Amino acid sequence: MHNPEETRLREYMDHVRSEAEQVTDEKLEEAVRHGMVRGKRTKQRKRGLVAAIALAAAIWMLWAGLGPSPKLAEQHRLPGPYPALAMDFTRYPHLQQYSELGLIQHAGQSAEAGGYSLTVVGVITGTHMIKVIYTVEHDFSKQAVVMNTAMKNALSDEPVLNSSFIGGGELVPRGSHMFEVSFVLLLSQTFPESLVFEAVLAPDSPEARYGGEVSNAFTLQIPLKLDLEAVLKLTRIIPLEHSVEAGGQQVTIREAVLSATGAVIHTTAGSQNTSNGVELERMSLEIVEGSGALSSLTSMFAAGPDDEGSKSYYFEDPRLLQARSITLTAQGLSVPAALRPKLIVDLEKGQMEPVRTEYGRMTYSGYRSNEHVNGEKVYTLTFEYESQQESRGLYVDYIFKDGTGKAYDVVGTAISRSYSGSNGNEYPVTTFEVHIEPQAYKGPLVFELGGQTQVMKQPMGFPSVKIIKRSNSQ
Repeated sequence: MHNPEETRLREYMDHVRSEAEQVTDEKLEEAVRHGMVRGKRTKQRKRGLVAAIALAAAIWMLWAGLGPSPKLAEQHRLPGPYPALAMDFTRYPHLQQYSELGLIQHAGQSAEAGGYSLTVVGVITGTHMIKVIYTVEHDFSKQAVVMNTAMKNALSDEPVLNSSFIGGGELVPRGSHMFEVSFVLLLSQTFPESLVFEAVLAPDSPEARYGGEVSNAFTLQIPLKLDLEAVLKLTRIIPLEHSVEAGGQQVTIREAVLSATGAVIHTTAGSQNTSNGVELERMSLEIVEGSGALSSLTSMFAAGPDDEGSKSYYFEDPRLLQARSITLTAQGLSVPAALRPKLIVDLEKGQMEPVRTEYGRMTYSGYRSNEHVNGEKVYTLTFEYESQQESRGLYVDYIFKDGTGKAYDVVGTAISRSYSGSNGNEYPVTTFEVHIEPQAYKGPLVFELGGQTQVMKQPMGFPSVKIIKRSNSQ
């Protein structure tokens, strides 16, 4: 394909390679060997164990509309170029699908320190995410903890700028055990060709599990070289430019990006909206597989919005590359509330000033003195929110103030949120447990409630958007 699209892609690849040349093989091997041999003991603070995260995101600088390479399709009946891995994927059946589709780049590199062995089995690289499949092996009677994982620049040994992960916190009994971790790009980033995967391992302890200081932790590093040519060949960018309006608000669905790790849907809120945070409500992808089987896929997480109202929705599923058709559906537009209600709590009196909005009512159930999971003594405050509509996005801010305006952080990396019966309401009651340091605070404490939204629906229903449709012969 000798056309402007190929020219743009080749220029991009030349740029990536020119930057990668700064990292010579000797420098890479020396840096990684140093990290492996020293088995350096570290004092790490765990960077948060999360199942789902919201990140700002961007993709490779590719020309819109690029499809998979015809040559690749001729040489491989499957989407990917790699042979299947001979691994037991019982614990991760979705990885079996990636393997069978030829999407896992083989690695097979190992590092050892402190009696622990780390092996990177394979890597799945998309436009927005790297999934690392790795094993940890040891022969200690005491189980180990994967305290943290990171993807680092091979030259500087610094974490890749603006990358975040989903994973870590794994418990490893004696023997060899397989895990996966996903690294996600943030704004205006591309993965360099040469990287270093790092895992921090330690014997099991409350400190190792919950982010305390650990003196007997070991950091193991493994060099990786990504197959960026395969990434480009497997990437397809589909312009959509479909605008949806409801209740005076507008969202434009700009494009869909398909790659080895799944799909990203990019949207932009209208400039005349009451908020940049207007977004699609309950968006999903309806998939018709090659066999004719139907399935629905919800977003694993969302990124944004940024100052211009751009937001990205991430979908992870190997079936997307071979789907006969993909259709985007949603239930309407979600509009953030203009104000964030303040929760003003008097600890001594056990009371909170009444909080009622057009969306629901918040009540305070008092506090108790107890022990946090990391062993700290805390006060645990309990709030209950009775909503008049869907309230999945509600949250209590991590920062609160006392009566003098002094700011404090809550204890821990998360505020507990649970759901219970509906109290005769159509929607469930959301219970928040907020942990704070036990001390004599001056005046009432002030928390903020965020995430309140109003769902705007179109009278005739929300239109579906066809992303891709292939004939049965394709």
